[in-house]
Amino acid sequence: MGKEGFLAVILMLPAVDMDLRTAKVENSWILCSAVLMAAMKIAGCGTKALPAMALGSAVPVILLWPLFRIRALGAADCKLLSALGLLLGPEAVFRCMLRTFLIGGLLAGALMASNGTAKERFRYLKQYAENGFCTGQWPPYRREEFRAENIHMTVPLLLAVLLWAGGL
Repeated sequence: MGKEGFLAVILMLPAVDMDLRTAKVENSWILCSAVLMAAMKIAGCGTKALPAMALGSAVPVILLWPLFRIRALGAADCKLLSALGLLLGPEAVFRCMLRTFLIGGLLAGALMASNGTAKERFRYLKQYAENGFCTGQWPPYRREEFRAENIHMTVPLLLAVLLWAGGL
């Protein structure tokens, strides 16, 4: 694991801890992480890295906006991925996003299978999509009550960062 990977993992650990304890990741932590990641990238590559950093930071915001808009994904998850994009660049942050959703889906699927709620959740997703497409209105997707399969995305994000840091 290189310096960049080590930094990304170290900065993700407190974010995961905050998310699991309080269901929030402090903006001050995300900003501090973004500044440190940007500084590490500029120190290693110089200012020629700025376009890739900007694009890497923008990719998560652009691609995840629809999920954030319907509240299927939290703002902190988008901001953390955007901060990581400064360090990883556009291609690697995109792969990290894909891995995050794959790992998150596998974790949620395992939880739904273990507690027997898979049928109910797929029925809810189908109904939600049908209502959204028919009415053009997209209320928040996430239910307010706690559901075991509503996982904290910082956990699969940390696992995706670990895979990236490990060279995968």
